[in-house]
Amino acid sequence: MENPDVAIQGIMIHDVQGRVLVNQSTPELSKGDTYIMTTTELPAGVYYMSVINDTGVVGKVPLVVRK
Repeated sequence: MENPDVAIQGIMIHDVQGRVLVNQSTPELSKGDTYIMTTTELPAGVYYMSVINDTGVVGKVPLVVRK
């Protein structure tokens, strides 16, 4: 992520067409915290995971789901 010191408040997963498939609030996470989320409901494919704080999206990374 661009600034790992920013507290994370949510995670969104988008498909390659930009549709939001998962919009999940998280307990407030800080640098070094771990958060585990399951992707079993997603079919195999390429997605993008956006990390959100109180000012908006702070990072976007590709996510590959393999079955």
